[in-house]
Amino acid sequence: MEAYHRVADTVGGVPNLRPKDNIVQTLVVVAAAALGALTGWVLVLARVLDWRPVMGAIAGGVAGLILGTLASGLVLMVLGWKRSLRK
Repeated sequence: MEAYHRVADTVGGVPNLRPKDNIVQTLVVVAAAALGALTGWVLVLARVLDWRPVMGAIAGGVAGLILGTLASGLVLMVLGWKRSLRK
């Protein structure tokens, strides 16, 4: 299993099977989606966007989901590199 984790950390292209990493990524993505939905809702209520509040929340939630996934993946990639350099 150690060899698998080494490949996942350095090369990529395979799923990360570390439970801690997956929990952290899930929490970050859910929080980013919620923050994006709230931001979209507020932008509509502040009349920055001329949409219905639900559409603003959906658009913001999707944007937060995408950005949260990219950001958490980037952080996990750097942490994987650090783990592999320590070994």
